[in-house]
Amino acid sequence: MNTLFGISTTTLAIVLIVVLACTLLISGYIAVRNPVIFRLGVRNVPRRKAQTALIVIGLMLSTLIMAAAFTTGDTISYSISDVVYRALGRVDEVVQVKSAMGGLSTGRVPESVLTDLEARFASDPDIAGFVPAVQEPVPLFDARTQQAEAIGILAGVDAARVGVIGGVVSIDGKPLDIASLGANEAYLNATGADKLNARVGDSVTIFYGNAPLMFTVRAIVRDGVLNGSSGQSGTAFPGLLVPLDRARAIINKPGYGAIYVANTGTARTGIAHSDAAAVKLLSVVGGQNLGVTKIKQDNVRLAETAGNLFTTFFVVLGLFTIAAGILLIFLIFTMLAAERRGEMGMARAIGMQRRHLVQMFIAEGTAYDLLSAAVGAALGVLTALGMVSILKRLVGDQFPIVANVQPRSIVIAYCLGVVLTFGTVAFSSFRVSRLNIVAAIRDVDEAPRRQAARRTLLTGIAFLITGTAFFAWGLSTLQRPHFNIGVMLFVFGLAFVLRFIGVPERGVFTGLGVFLIAWWCVPFGTQDRLWGKMTGGIEMFFFAGVALVAGAVLLILYNADLLLAVVAWAGQPFGKYAPALRTGIAYPLANRSRTGLTLAMFGLIIFALVVMSTTNANFAAAFTNPNTLGGWDLAVQTNSVNPVADFSGAVQAAGTVNTGAWSAVSTSHIVYAPNTALRLNGTGDAKQFNVRGVDTAFLDHNRYTFQARAPGYATNRAVWDALKRDPTLAVIDAAALPRMGAGANFGGDQRFALTGIKADTKTLPALSVEVRDPLSNKMQTVTIIGVIDNAMNISDGRSITADGLYLPEQTYAAVFAGNRQQFTTTLIATQPGTNVKEQVYGIKAALVRNGAQALNLRDELQKAQAQSQGFVYLLQGFLGLGLVVGIAALGVISFRAVVERRQQIGMLRALGYQRGMVSASFLIESLFIAITGAIIGITTGLVLARNLLTGAGTSTTLGGTVIVPVGQIALFTGIAVVAAYIMTVLPARQASRVPIAEALRYE
Repeated sequence: MNTLFGISTTTLAIVLIVVLACTLLISGYIAVRNPVIFRLGVRNVPRRKAQTALIVIGLMLSTLIMAAAFTTGDTISYSISDVVYRALGRVDEVVQVKSAMGGLSTGRVPESVLTDLEARFASDPDIAGFVPAVQEPVPLFDARTQQAEAIGILAGVDAARVGVIGGVVSIDGKPLDIASLGANEAYLNATGADKLNARVGDSVTIFYGNAPLMFTVRAIVRDGVLNGSSGQSGTAFPGLLVPLDRARAIINKPGYGAIYVANTGTARTGIAHSDAAAVKLLSVVGGQNLGVTKIKQDNVRLAETAGNLFTTFFVVLGLFTIAAGILLIFLIFTMLAAERRGEMGMARAIGMQRRHLVQMFIAEGTAYDLLSAAVGAALGVLTALGMVSILKRLVGDQFPIVANVQPRSIVIAYCLGVVLTFGTVAFSSFRVSRLNIVAAIRDVDEAPRRQAARRTLLTGIAFLITGTAFFAWGLSTLQRPHFNIGVMLFVFGLAFVLRFIGVPERGVFTGLGVFLIAWWCVPFGTQDRLWGKMTGGIEMFFFAGVALVAGAVLLILYNADLLLAVVAWAGQPFGKYAPALRTGIAYPLANRSRTGLTLAMFGLIIFALVVMSTTNANFAAAFTNPNTLGGWDLAVQTNSVNPVADFSGAVQAAGTVNTGAWSAVSTSHIVYAPNTALRLNGTGDAKQFNVRGVDTAFLDHNRYTFQARAPGYATNRAVWDALKRDPTLAVIDAAALPRMGAGANFGGDQRFALTGIKADTKTLPALSVEVRDPLSNKMQTVTIIGVIDNAMNISDGRSITADGLYLPEQTYAAVFAGNRQQFTTTLIATQPGTNVKEQVYGIKAALVRNGAQALNLRDELQKAQAQSQGFVYLLQGFLGLGLVVGIAALGVISFRAVVERRQQIGMLRALGYQRGMVSASFLIESLFIAITGAIIGITTGLVLARNLLTGAGTSTTLGGTVIVPVGQIALFTGIAVVAAYIMTVLPARQASRVPIAEALRYE
């Protein structure tokens, strides 16, 4: 992982090390300049071991979250890049035929190009050599195991040149001589051996042009770019490798499929020459309709991007836990100050200055900080390794994940943890050092000070100015984060100013709480209509959570009397425990700052969990409803190499499938994006998009729904019927909408997208599109009259179902009939009660020589959804670490409450409270905080989830209704409440056993 939020991690590490050094210098200065003060601060660390343990747990969580996020990101980056390096070996660039769209196609590279390249770069310092090769898709069948793979690769490589890229290597690392293969011998790659359950000596049959060719497996070789591996995301097909001349004789096409280029250096260092090598190669092949792909550099960068995105996502989610951790730090030192208030008053009375108190707390906090950050970094690595293990189980064999821990990331996590904690400790130390000496010694409340009022005014003015600046910045740049930060700062500043001029505190902060909740209850779409279309990312999730939880906490704290009245009424049936219920609620409400911090901790984490659970449940429901598959049960795909002239007839003749169980059969064709050219009339350059030609059976039977329709088409069926009547009409899937954002950029700048419409539009304007085959240059203009709902788009990577531009079959044929780069997709609907799995196996057996790939669409959908939900559960577990913060906070509060309130306990016992009532009072206090925090998190989380799920771009997909996952919410709320109860039992019992006389004499 090289960047975070666009910042180089190396630069970030250097800056953080410098900042860490400055913090240590501050502590070192205190130790040298005032050694007595330093020792007074540090001596508190070992005095109360249980309290120290709780403090360390609370302080370490920020570092733990950072270390876990960075290590997981490093693992993803390394795993993807490792796949690239292993698959590509010494291959750094590829020379291929360039399509009319500027991308690369599967055309043939003339043999003369290889001769020119070798002559030109015979002794070039950047380029080591060239290897010509061919690859052709074919089905494979193992006679011994009776296993077949519908999509495999027949690959041929030049035996005389393959040594330039490291040669051919067996799975046990031995070099092999491809020139020694007999006429009917081949090497089978590791993926093929696994899929076919094959071994050396097996007879493997391929089918090309529907003709069988048999090969004997001479050896099993490593997967590589030459024999079926794409070099991306672990994708590899079964592949047979033979000498180049033998493969060309079978394929019977002139030239090469590609020329692979090896740079100077090793498999990992050659990438440094890619830019220079590509420029040189293009100077030779650029004018011959050939392109150069920096395949290794591009894929390694993709790996880095994936790791960076993964890390960023985890860091943003971790902000909730980090925020809770910062609140806990502030709470801990506030409570420590309250405990030592008398001690600090005496110290000030004998001559200690405020700065000495600050220095004492900083010294103590630094000791906690350095220890907790080290523990947090170590546990963060262990947590990341646990998450990596879970990810391995989620993705299975589809992608090899290798744990990787980068020292640089651990340094960043440790430094961030120390710096964040140190800054919070310094702020809280400065705050608690402001005390009235007499009031502190007597342990009574301080009278309000005019100086504090002036600080309130100055703070309010500063917030107003800063908020206005952010507000204007957000409006001018249409950046939602800046805009909302400005609004929040402005209203807080206004609240402080109103408080200074004498407006009652309750009214000011109640109004502030109501505004915060109301502001974030307004859907983002409504805000866009008021202020203009704004952009924002996942960071808005964090901002909204903080604001909503803060508003709810303010409402509760400043209307405590109403809550107490409700509690008094509700406690009447509890008889003798009614007073315990009342005191258990009254005490936390009387300590607003402490209770508010703890409520915010619980609320933030529960909020994040609720939003994630609710959005996941709703998208899962949307993408797994009965209409998702459009009424189809199976999909069968073949290519132009081994075409099936009569699908139903061929399957029926094989006798492996009961075709009488089919209720509908549709055979359609698809040309993938790189071999298409689409352009909206009146726009500039053409772009790429999958194009489908659908037959009458498809138009009659499918049940795909639309999220947008053109005027005059009142129902989904009306759109499909119109395509039957008018061949100049078309529909497109939602991937072409502007709202797809990052998804739309998956194909780069060349991906076709609709413009001039909004993401949540229900009525389409007139959209005329030119569709062209860049190979034949044939063109047809069509009018789009519908956008297929995004929930219908279920793809396994081969575009099996609903993605693409849909054309009536006659229009498609007029443009793409001669295009050999097309696939045939047959969709089958079965009668109720049909065993779809048996159908899949039977179709594969019947059409094995055609390379048919049959899929049970319901199974594919469930597999994809299971992986998606598993990943969400992993994120929820990551967020759940934040509950440890809230639980630790309750532990600190409970243990400290026993010490702080010994005299109160004595008075309650003297007034008649039994031990059970005292214990119940403490338990009720902690449970009240935990339950109230959970209620805050649940209600605010559901508010934001509703906004997200009913906002622009999602309401059409989800149908405008919100599903609440009651079971999941109840589960993690129950875990939090039970954990809070367990953390409180011991101090509650300790409080109930305090002798009355001893408690009354306690000072």
